[in-house]
Amino acid sequence: MLTVTLAAATLTGMTALPVFAKNTIVNQWVGSDAVEADQEHGIAANPGTAITTKKTITVTNVDDKSESLQVMAYQLVKGTYKDGKLTGYVLCDPDKASIADLAQPTATEITAIASAINATGNDQTTLQGIRMTRGTTDDTKSQFTADVEAGLYIVLVSGSDTVIYNPAVVAVNVTDANQIAQTASGGTVDMKEYFIYPANAYMKSSQSSLEKEIVSTNAENPAENPHAESAAYGDKVSFKIGKMTIPSYSAEYKEVQYKIEDTLDPDGFAGIKDLTVKVGTDADNLAEVSPSVDDDSDPDAPDVINYTLVYKDKKGDLITDTEKISTDAVTFVISFDNDYIMKNPTKKVEITYSSKIREGAQVNFYEHKNTATLSYSNDPNDKNKVKTQKSDTYHYTFGIDAAINYGENNNFTTYELNKVTEANQTYTDGVSEKPLKGAEFTLYSDEAMTNDIRTAISDDKGHISFKGLDAATYYLKETAAPSGYTINENDYKITIAADLSADGYMNWYSIKTELKTENGYTQIGFAKYTCTDRSIDNDGNITYTAIQQNNGIEGVTNAIDPAEIVNTTLVELPSTGGMGTIIITVLSAIGMGGFLIIFIVSIRKKNRKED
Repeated sequence: MLTVTLAAATLTGMTALPVFAKNTIVNQWVGSDAVEADQEHGIAANPGTAITTKKTITVTNVDDKSESLQVMAYQLVKGTYKDGKLTGYVLCDPDKASIADLAQPTATEITAIASAINATGNDQTTLQGIRMTRGTTDDTKSQFTADVEAGLYIVLVSGSDTVIYNPAVVAVNVTDANQIAQTASGGTVDMKEYFIYPANAYMKSSQSSLEKEIVSTNAENPAENPHAESAAYGDKVSFKIGKMTIPSYSAEYKEVQYKIEDTLDPDGFAGIKDLTVKVGTDADNLAEVSPSVDDDSDPDAPDVINYTLVYKDKKGDLITDTEKISTDAVTFVISFDNDYIMKNPTKKVEITYSSKIREGAQVNFYEHKNTATLSYSNDPNDKNKVKTQKSDTYHYTFGIDAAINYGENNNFTTYELNKVTEANQTYTDGVSEKPLKGAEFTLYSDEAMTNDIRTAISDDKGHISFKGLDAATYYLKETAAPSGYTINENDYKITIAADLSADGYMNWYSIKTELKTENGYTQIGFAKYTCTDRSIDNDGNITYTAIQQNNGIEGVTNAIDPAEIVNTTLVELPSTGGMGTIIITVLSAIGMGGFLIIFIVSIRKKNRKED
């Protein structure tokens, strides 16, 4: 295993190579000197002597589970036979697969041969290959084997999903002394252990993973769930795109690409700030790398050639005004330079940046999906053929008395907070019998009600709608009453809770309303919306198709327990024109007249005494 291949150390990142018709492929090896051989099915009428040197070759560490995966062993060197004896070795294709030392090819030679196998037309080799078979047990499922004759082979992997496998060189050496013969010149040719390579090889692979994570929300608070979080309008959200590795590419790759594109949901986010690209030998040793600089004004100063960085707005148009990046950008694309990629194999890459939740973003079950996409070359003859990996994050922001946003055909508007003129209302389609319009409410983030974050005015349905809230605890106070009504002086506490899965789903969210009393808080309203059916497609898009409403009472579903805030009218005088008004007026006049008479009499008495 230590001598798998001299070439492997320098050929890291060998592409998955397609199989072309010019190279003969068989499922069973019948020997290079077979007579009347059926190469397609691996059956020979006269197998020849080469069949007697067959031995099993094995490659391990092929963990890719792609259905299109193929592991092929191409014969580079074959034996010559006479009178049932192995007499020597020759090249299978001396023109397009040449090796100076048959026993020990160089890295340059292996690179050229691999490229020729991958070529088309007249540039392709005529090498014969055998399709290797995957093991069937848990211990061997990453192993591929084949029974082949004595000779030297190059093993290539094609059809892999995201892994780039290096070529491996394996050999079948003759160990039976009976197969050793003399040459025509009379000298002895020792065929035993002729090749320096063993029959077993470890397939060295190169793979770039990708994971986008939510690092923090709302003033740098650490995110509890790296893939799904809740946030409020205006909250700053920080992201990290990591676990990326620049592949190692062999010399046959003339042009390669390594590109990261990240797109935020334009409905939920606006602007990109603090973008930083770091590269290093491992995750603990990363250093910031600046974008490429093309400064033709100073020919003596070397340009910085690392990567290009562009930003796009929600329409997909490039942003040329740098001041608009922090307000309008929702996409960025980082494309590493070809030379930088080739000079930095196996280096780790990490990208961090921040954005803000946009005012007016949709709420509740609407998932604000953000997608990072990594694309990297895997074909030495076509830089545009790439493997891609994606990673998504999801953000949710909540609304009270707002659209639930769980499906076009099943959507509805909730009614957790209701302004009414009388308590214990009956609700039809979320509207009470006696709603009150025009009452102003203020929502606070603290119980002392010093930090106000939202205001709302009850609409003609009596609904008090707040949007763009985090899953958190808030405090509510009526701050202005409609004309003719008194302010409700009570204090309320509102708690929004949610259960977000690591996959990005929202399992449920709830809104609880409590009234402050002398003994604490008493629940006066509750609503919970639970997802009972959902799906996610290959692009990470979530579809919610069934939601239960639960009022918190065991066994009761499809109901909301609405909270009611009651206002009363101001005290008014009776209306004019009635008998009551006349009586009151007469009595008032008599009283005032009597008081006036008493006052005058007392003044006269006082004057007489003075006289």
